[in-house]
Amino acid sequence: AGLLGVALHTVGIVFVVHQLEWIGLLAVVGACLARALPPHSARDALKALFLLYWAHPLPSQLLGGFQITMQQLSVTGAEWLLHTLNVRVWADGLVLKSGPHIYEVPVWCSGMRTATTVFLLAIGLGVVKRLALHQKVLAVAAALLQAIALNVVRISAMVLLVPQLNAVSSVDFLHNTTGVVVIAAVFLVYLEMEIMRR
Repeated sequence: AGLLGVALHTVGIVFVVHQLEWIGLLAVVGACLARALPPHSARDALKALFLLYWAHPLPSQLLGGFQITMQQLSVTGAEWLLHTLNVRVWADGLVLKSGPHIYEVPVWCSGMRTATTVFLLAIGLGVVKRLALHQKVLAVAAALLQAIALNVVRISAMVLLVPQLNAVSSVDFLHNTTGVVVIAAVFLVYLEMEIMRR
C-alpha cells in the first residue's frame, strides 16, 4: 500500500492530478499507521483516513451539479418562507425579486461549505461515538437537510433585513452571516448526536 501510495502521489505531481496526489499521500500515511499501530487500531485508522480524504476539496465536476441544486433549493425555499411571512417576493432563477430590490444569490452562497462541514462532522461523530450504520446515515441526512434549511433562513433574512440596513449590500450580508450559519449547523449536529445516543 505504501509503494502504491508513493506511485500515485508521484503520478499526481507529474501529471498535475491533485486527487491522485491526495489519495497517494493518504495511502502512504495509511501504510505508516498500519505498521506503527496495534492491529486492533487499524480499522479506526482507515475510518480516520476516509474522513481526511473528504477534507481535501473535490473537483468542481463532482460537486458542481450538487452545488447548483443546493443554490436553487435555497432560493426556492427562501421564496416559500417569505411567502408564508406575507412578503411579496418571487424567485427568477437564482435571483429573488422583491419590489424595487433584486437579490442575487451567488454560487458561493449555496450552502455547500456548510453542507460539507456538517457532512464530515456527522460522519466523524458517528464513528467516534460508535453509532450504528442506520444512525450514521440518519445523522448525515439530517445534517444536510439542516444545512439547506439554515441557508434558506439566511437568504430570507437577507431579503427582510438588507433594505433596513442601508450600508450593507446583499452580498455582504450573505458573506457576513456564513459563519453564524456554520456554527448553528455544527451545534445542531452535536445536539442530534446526543439525542441519538440516548
